[in-house]
Amino acid sequence: AALTAAAQTPRDFAIDLRAATSDTPPCLTLSWSLRQTAKISSQTLHRRVKNAVGVPWELQATLATNDTAYADDSAVPGVEYEYWLQRTFSGLSPSPAVGYLSAGVKVPETHARGTLLLVVDDTLAAPLAPEIAQLATDLAADGWTVQPLAAPRAGTPAAVKALIQSAYAADPAQVKMVYLLGHVPVPYSGNIAPDGHGDHIGAWPADGYYADMDGLWTDTTVNNTSASRPANDNVPGDGKFDQNHLPSATELMVGRVDLHSMTRAPSSAATELLLLRRYLRKAHDYRHKQGAYAAIPRRSLIRDGFGYFSGEAFAIGGWSWAFTAVGLAVDEAPSGQWFSAAYAGGKDYLVAYGNGGGSYESASSVGTTTDFGLSPSRAVFTSLFGSYFGDWDANNDLLRAPLAGNATGDSLGLTCFWGGRPNRFMHHLGMGETVGFATLVSHNSSFWSVRYQPGTYAGVHCGLMGDPALRLHAVEPPRHLRAASADSQITLAWNASSEPALLGYHVYRAPTPAGPFTRLTEEPLTATTYIDSTVTAGQTYAYLARTLKLEAAPGGSYYNLSVGSALTLTARAASSAVPSNPTALTVTPGSAVQTTLTWTDTSATETGFRVERRVDAAGAFSLLATVAADTAVYLDPGPFTHGSVYAYRVIATNAAGDSAASPEVSFDAIAGHFTLPATRLKVSKTAGNALLNADRFGGVNGACSVNYATADTSAQAGTHYSPVSGTLAWADGATGSKTVTVPVINTATPQPARQFTLTLSGNSAGTGLTASQKAAILIEDPTATLGAPWSQTTVGGVTDSSPA
Repeated sequence: AALTAAAQTPRDFAIDLRAATSDTPPCLTLSWSLRQTAKISSQTLHRRVKNAVGVPWELQATLATNDTAYADDSAVPGVEYEYWLQRTFSGLSPSPAVGYLSAGVKVPETHARGTLLLVVDDTLAAPLAPEIAQLATDLAADGWTVQPLAAPRAGTPAAVKALIQSAYAADPAQVKMVYLLGHVPVPYSGNIAPDGHGDHIGAWPADGYYADMDGLWTDTTVNNTSASRPANDNVPGDGKFDQNHLPSATELMVGRVDLHSMTRAPSSAATELLLLRRYLRKAHDYRHKQGAYAAIPRRSLIRDGFGYFSGEAFAIGGWSWAFTAVGLAVDEAPSGQWFSAAYAGGKDYLVAYGNGGGSYESASSVGTTTDFGLSPSRAVFTSLFGSYFGDWDANNDLLRAPLAGNATGDSLGLTCFWGGRPNRFMHHLGMGETVGFATLVSHNSSFWSVRYQPGTYAGVHCGLMGDPALRLHAVEPPRHLRAASADSQITLAWNASSEPALLGYHVYRAPTPAGPFTRLTEEPLTATTYIDSTVTAGQTYAYLARTLKLEAAPGGSYYNLSVGSALTLTARAASSAVPSNPTALTVTPGSAVQTTLTWTDTSATETGFRVERRVDAAGAFSLLATVAADTAVYLDPGPFTHGSVYAYRVIATNAAGDSAASPEVSFDAIAGHFTLPATRLKVSKTAGNALLNADRFGGVNGACSVNYATADTSAQAGTHYSPVSGTLAWADGATGSKTVTVPVINTATPQPARQFTLTLSGNSAGTGLTASQKAAILIEDPTATLGAPWSQTTVGGVTDSSPA
């Protein structure tokens, strides 16, 4: 008998293809597991050389239905291949099952990646200037040539595209990627509702418009104003386009970091600027494999709230991504457990996929925008799917929530896309490609003779939230890069990397930190020093040192370079050298009148250190303090003004002059947010008191307070509980919980369950109130009963099980 729909799952249609490697033929041996074995009717394997423009597949082998391995005798080291295993079923849908894999043996590293157009919202360029400069440095340190473009926030998509097209036309062979930073004008296109909702038909955000250099986009035919969200209205001549699908294959990779109107991360006190600064710091830490990203395991998370879904089986894309990018270590979270300590609330994941019935701010079985703003989601690369929120330009949209993260630094999301209609196939990430490349190729397969399957198409709504230049397997860069110059030489040194399969280090040089950089090392260095004798005294040089390792991946192995540790120094002719620069500078804010700086002293010749500080992006670095030699800590007594950003650098000094500056670090002087960790509470009428905690978190700057008060719903003050109100106050620098005690009255006779509320309000200036500012407290009476068949009460919009 045919299997029922309940007996088949999306996992059955995603083949866990993987490769073992050898330096001698067969260099690649593929293997996989079998599922629904009784229904398998055929298996075929295809191969092509990796190529972004759609080289045709070649049949590699027709396999037996019980085969679980294939040795590719013709694969050679140093070449990246793409494999496609297709399995057909009898009596199952969707058929076929597929597995895609990027694979190779010792695939060469990439030193230069091309030109990236960094398109910045013009209203953010000045206040985010230091963070944008750091981003540009990091991109250059990963092989990109960065070309900045200023996009008027109040402008039109057509005007922004003209800037991109002009840059592309000037160098089409090198311009590869578009990174949209901020609320760059959002193109809308189509008369579509890919989530299937009749009140959501119209134009959806379409960043693919910025990636398409030669397709025809029109604004003449669609005339629809029926959608419930006015932004989806599309009429001729309104600047929104007609196309439902990309009109041609896109030439450029594109991704967007846009955190406008995200007021639940965790409250409106976290401004757009603060959220973008938070994101850019996270991306910097990820690239440098430091902080919360120092040891992300190769592990994936799947939460599938839709399952088979009449054969669409949306999670096929999630399973495929997990297998080919990370491997077989996959956790399946039960419904509602994404943010629990057993899953993304307490465990780190490189890849995570979740789906469920949606709204603009939620995916049932996964969570809400508020959850992402209040709780840890320790997944770096994320895909979510559900109704409405694929229309990502809406306020507090769920698709952007992983990027906005939370205020406590333990939410790790850096990218997110709507994965299900269409499915996306991200296997190129597993062999070192960028997330932008993987999404580009997945969409462009629709223009090839054989597209990826199932469920792929080049819908205009296919966007990537997040930095498109990020790669999946971060490598620890050389730590504590330092330099000194004397006798017309510059000597670089660094600490040895702890990476396994370490091959050595490459050194690069450029006239400025923006690059482009030229590699100085023919072969990777095994030593941790490098002397540059080709410098000219008096000239300034920018250097990068990058770790090279042989990366093991589900698809085999490839040579993987870290992002470069960067340093800029002026060459000296004198025989006396300035000190080497301090490294590993950190800043830890403690209150409005104390912040702690620590650094590593790398020199034996300094006579002291100069600590410099900058206030806000418009400011300039100025002397804050001088400290003695062999010092590695300084306490800045402030005071710090709420809302300002304080940046620091440290310079070692001696009689010969100043060292290069340490890397900059900064913090936002913010007061934080108030929340009620528990918004539903049950208490027995005999308990004496109901205890509720209110938390201050996400900031330490200044003393602050919030008011609280109880209110009746079905419980009556004076009869069932004693009303309370007052103010909770935290000292400057203090965070954590304070408890509100509400006396509960033990009534003389049995009573039905009764509810009252406690609400936070009147928070002090500079603080924020999260969405969890109101709690419902249900007073239970274990001696009371309800007449059959009732066993539950609904009061005040909150449903709780209760004996009465």
